[in-house]
Amino acid sequence: MQPTWAALSIRQEDPGRINKTLDLCASDPSGAAQIWVDRGITARYDYAQQMLNETRYDIWRDYDPEDSVLFYALRLHEAGIVKSSPQTLIARHTDWHFLNGLKREMKT
Repeated sequence: MQPTWAALSIRQEDPGRINKTLDLCASDPSGAAQIWVDRGITARYDYAQQMLNETRYDIWRDYDPEDSVLFYALRLHEAGIVKSSPQTLIARHTDWHFLNGLKREMKT
């Protein structure tokens, strides 16, 4: 069963929902896996639980998203997949409003 976009979508107006979801995945992977099964996102509880146990959901706050985009943009530029420089891609095609809203919500 393929997940639907509606089941996976997170509204941009509620950035705290992402934070709560990631915290749940980190603190209770078994419970999060059961929620995925109950909502029909996946049919296999054992696969979902294994994936959640092996993925580090608790360290995402340590990464700088702009550095991540820069890293991958540089790889794409070096491979010749994109012609624009990584700095141009970041300047023209990134919008950090959503992330800034999430950071503000996390502080409160």
